[in-house]
Amino acid sequence: MSYSQLLVTGVCAAATTLLGACAPFQAESFWGPAQNLSGLGTTFAWRQGVKCEPEASKANVPDVENAVQELIEESFTAKGYRRGDATKPDVYVCYRLGKVIALAETGFDSWDDAIIEVDLTDPATGGLVWRGRVRGPIDYAAAPDARKARLETAVRQLMKPVPKAGRR
Repeated sequence: MSYSQLLVTGVCAAATTLLGACAPFQAESFWGPAQNLSGLGTTFAWRQGVKCEPEASKANVPDVENAVQELIEESFTAKGYRRGDATKPDVYVCYRLGKVIALAETGFDSWDDAIIEVDLTDPATGGLVWRGRVRGPIDYAAAPDARKARLETAVRQLMKPVPKAGRR
């Protein structure tokens, strides 16, 4: 299945009830072809538009989008990074939200998974340094506090492979 097939345009429903209560997450990390996470530097900036293209225009759930952005920023800060000048950071950050609708082999049962992806790009080349992805089932009946806690857990797991700030 291709990347574009994984992200379905029904982001709004997924984002407002992001990630079910107890089901586990699937987290993955991908490194860019010529990049190494050990030299990310100490500063980051949100890539213009904050959300990664081309999916940036497909989500419009400001509360969830703001929460995701804040949680990602908190993860960077906890690792010793600081938000730097948007024109000269050591690394650019952006994210995207998505939804996958899966059907069981019977064709009768279905479930929805939410996806959060974070891209780190090199400001000098624009090349991808790292992409992290976390995916988990959506529990549409979960209480707001449970959804918030689940979102925090998902972002922590997603950002775990990013090393602490260091020299570039």
